[in-house]
Amino acid sequence: MGYGDVAPVTWAGRLIAVGMTGGGMALPGAVTGPFPAWLIQTFAREDENRPPAG
Repeated sequence: MGYGDVAPVTWAGRLIAVGMTGGGMALPGAVTGPFPAWLIQTFAREDENRPPAG
């Protein structure tokens, strides 16, 4: 403390802070998660369409 930090004091404030922290961690994953899933699906389709080697 001492750097202008503000911490919630009440239980309601702490509950809101926990929700905001969880949302702040989940949002990047929810935004960036579909992209690698799409890449994996695209490459899997390419492998299925490729003729057998040999």
